[in-house]
Amino acid sequence: MNLAANALTTLDQTKSHLGIDLTDTSQDDLLIFFINAASEYVEKACGRKFGKTVYDVKIDGTGTQSIFVSNLPIISIASVTQDCSAVASDQYVIYNESGKIFKDRGWTFGNQNIEINYTAGFVLPKDEDTQANPPVVRTLPFDLELVCIKLAGAAFNKKDAEGIKNASAGNLNVNFNDGIDKGSESILNTYSVYHV
Repeated sequence: MNLAANALTTLDQTKSHLGIDLTDTSQDDLLIFFINAASEYVEKACGRKFGKTVYDVKIDGTGTQSIFVSNLPIISIASVTQDCSAVASDQYVIYNESGKIFKDRGWTFGNQNIEINYTAGFVLPKDEDTQANPPVVRTLPFDLELVCIKLAGAAFNKKDAEGIKNASAGNLNVNFNDGIDKGSESILNTYSVYHV
């Protein structure tokens, strides 16, 4: 079993948190399953994806100076078109953390009349490669990774009580709602995207 593309932590980090020797591979598949499930839970709870991804979206023009994309943080914008015409990058300002794109002359009002091709998200811990040239450094906030580790660890620690022996034991159903503490819930709320 492999870590999912959206895994918010690594096997080694989870093992370290649980006090499992890194050379002990006997529970790796089960731990990876819980990491993947916890990562999926975090994304659903926050209403967003966290891994670095390229998006091509159409949004409604607001008739105001600001529009917003829902995938954060914005890393770069490859292109913007408004009413089928290219918008030069010197005509707008990107607010990376909020997903706001500000245009002094305003965005025209319309239905799906603005198309944006952009890259957003974080470099996940599993994708870090400090030996690459240039180095690829993880950018996922540590508190968000810790929530994933704690959820995966709690599920792993409950496995004996629930009769789970391995990751291929049929239909595994993990309920993280019972195991989330107030601190983790607060962290998830910080990274949640609310669509209006």
